[in-house]
Amino acid sequence: MRAPIVWLMSRASDGVTGRRFIAKLWDPNKPVDQAIAAASALAGWRAEA
Repeated sequence: MRAPIVWLMSRASDGVTGRRFIAKLWDPNKPVDQAIAAASALAGWRAEA
């Protein structure tokens, strides 16, 4: 879990909102943009009308 947490605490993650991250899918051997793509998905919720 260290790599995604360090990234989330860095300036590099500024502006990243509405996403959820699954730490076990983060591959620290990949470039950060690829690790983000592999380990994140849109955070979803459904607003009641």
